Amino acid sequence: MISLNADIAGRLDEVAQLLTEQGANRFRAQAYRHAANVLRNLPHSVSDIFSQQGIAGLKEIPGVGESIAHSIQNVLLHGRLAMLERLVMLA
Repeated sequence: MISLNADIAGRLDEVAQLLTEQGANRFRAQAYRHAANVLRNLPHSVSDIFSQQGIAGLKEIPGVGESIAHSIQNVLLHGRLAMLERLVMLA
């Protein structure tokens, strides 16, 4: 299950890269990059955290705020990250 963390982290890294390339706020891109690094080092699966504690549990992960928590939730529930898809279309 930890590989799921790595998969989601990779998507968050892609968001950070595209935000940087598109000239978005650097702190926003940095937040996605930081959250990705935290997910890679979590001892538990984000799926387990979400199933036990919901969105509130995701927001308790260091570096994960409201927006990134919802991004993680979307990947867990729908297998896709809509924000990443939008950014790819703008690239």
